[in-house]
Amino acid sequence: MKKIFQSLYFMVIYMGVLYKMKRITSVFALLLLFIVSCNSNINDRKITKSALLNEHNASVVNTEFNGSKTIIVYYSWNGNTEIVANKIKKITGADIYKITTKIPYPNEYDDIVIQVKDDIDNDKLPELNGSVDLSKYDNIIIGYPIWIGDMALPMKSFLSKNDLKGKNIAPFILSGGSRVYRSVSYIKDTCPDSKVLNYISIKRKDVSDLDGKINNWIRKIKVDISK
Repeated sequence: MKKIFQSLYFMVIYMGVLYKMKRITSVFALLLLFIVSCNSNINDRKITKSALLNEHNASVVNTEFNGSKTIIVYYSWNGNTEIVANKIKKITGADIYKITTKIPYPNEYDDIVIQVKDDIDNDKLPELNGSVDLSKYDNIIIGYPIWIGDMALPMKSFLSKNDLKGKNIAPFILSGGSRVYRSVSYIKDTCPDSKVLNYISIKRKDVSDLDGKINNWIRKIKVDISK
């Protein structure tokens, strides 16, 4: 009987040792997992920071358009001009600025036609929100829709209020089918000391498939600038 109790005693001690070892092993495994996890997070942060720096540097480099700084300035009433402006930004990497009016135009087509006709009859241009410093830019890409056969009035306001002397101006123009020459003539008349480059005319129905056309236009602009 004594031997039986001794055997049971040693078995209990052995099981206790195993239990403690198992707990120590579990704690060690958790500690190891924590260390690995921390290292992984640090590496992820390094990769993320590096990617952000590369993305920022690429953007800075791309704003050098033909060796000179470029900005896209546009007005968009229904969003079509904005779509094209963002496509041009993606291709050129240029900076971008959206013109907005202090008093927004009506959303309905019939209502805006009435207001624009009234403003034209009274030689009235809309007041704009904010301003943009153009002194550091050599090339100004301007985008606007055609309203009643001429340049949208907010872009006329922008051109009349900014000194673009010595700048290269490249227009992209959205039209439902109207001719755009009158608006190009307006740019030349309003900015006589600027160089008006090759323009691109885009029909609103073609807004969704433009990459090839824009790329060809950008190449023409670069040739114009280098002359």
